[in-house]
Amino acid sequence: MHDWWVYLVVSAFGEVIFDDNAYIDYRQHEENVIGVRNGLRFWRQRLARLLSRDKNQLLDQVGEFFKLYEADLPEKQRKLCLDFLNECGSSSFIDRLLYAIKAPVYRQSTLDDGLFRVLLIIGVR
Repeated sequence: MHDWWVYLVVSAFGEVIFDDNAYIDYRQHEENVIGVRNGLRFWRQRLARLLSRDKNQLLDQVGEFFKLYEADLPEKQRKLCLDFLNECGSSSFIDRLLYAIKAPVYRQSTLDDGLFRVLLIIGVR
């Protein structure tokens, strides 16, 4: 999604600031493809999307980002991208397990972060 790309760029070149204040209206309804975040239906659909998508979507996105911005990335972010690409792209279960345990990358919620790490370990990237 475009939000992931923007977050990737801002994280690499700027500063992410969380603000609890709402500055725009966001229209949500039960038929939203994304956005509504509650209930068993949401989690069932989310898991189905994760398991049915292109398995390398996240890896491809980071690879494309790295290809476009490698020369401009600060050394810390360059290393973070390379480590992610090498470890998550590894065919070795042990490499993915060790990376998932120590990875400095994370998701916004504890549940999402845990799921993200499990998916890295089992090779869904």
